[in-house]
Amino acid sequence: MILVLIIPNIITADPMEISASDGDLYEIINADTLADGTQAHEYILVSTDQTYKMTGTITVKGDFYIQGELDEDDRPPTIQSGVLSDGTTVGTLFVLAGSDAFGYFGDVYLLANATNGAASGVAIEVKGDNVDLYVESCVFDAWHTFAIGYNGQWDSFWIHNNVFRNMVHPNQQYIGEVLRNTWPGEAYTDTVSMVGNLMIGINGYAAAPVSKWYMRYFQFDENAVLFTFKNPFFIFNMTEGTMNDNIFYGNYAGGVDRAEDPWWDNLWYPDTSYGVIALQP
Repeated sequence: MILVLIIPNIITADPMEISASDGDLYEIINADTLADGTQAHEYILVSTDQTYKMTGTITVKGDFYIQGELDEDDRPPTIQSGVLSDGTTVGTLFVLAGSDAFGYFGDVYLLANATNGAASGVAIEVKGDNVDLYVESCVFDAWHTFAIGYNGQWDSFWIHNNVFRNMVHPNQQYIGEVLRNTWPGEAYTDTVSMVGNLMIGINGYAAAPVSKWYMRYFQFDENAVLFTFKNPFFIFNMTEGTMNDNIFYGNYAGGVDRAEDPWWDNLWYPDTSYGVIALQP
């Protein structure tokens, strides 16, 4: 089985070009909805001379498309949290809440650090069921918790040619993960395709779609996973897939948290056999 990333024509509305000088990205996109609450346009970010600020989580009910335009030096537009009136920052930038929907993020730099330097937890969260999320040529920088988290049923993820970097939590050694099936860990997963990505300097997993329920297909090809504190995978619920032509270096530096022995990364039964890549029957 060979998986190829094909971006569908997911949005039929006209594109809306947004400059960073237009104002709060949260306010602009939240106001641009149809009568049913779904987005009225696809969004094209055209500024690289200043960052796009957000003062709230953008929660979408249906299809969502956001694309950055690279400058002449191939720098993408950057999105970061602003500082709210009470001094707090935005914990999660984007939430895809609608079921049977598509999401697309392309050529954007998602920065966890707000304008005051405080880092946030999650860049993209998928809550809807049967969602296809496409992430292409993006940079995820300094996310403390997850770059991408999800707990919808039968979601699929097409994560190609991205950079995930500096995902280190200030006081929790085992968190800072690229892709995570989140609490309560009861979601089935359809497909995870991760191809051509660089993960460097992350505390946690490069991929953790695991729960007690199975995943239909897992593709992890042509990636580089460099310097992880934890083991790079939590994927024992995969049923079919490929892991080809990857580079692993400096992984599992922190080893096992003995407080969780023998349940470290085990959900079905206790097991004390650990390794950089450990499989259960």
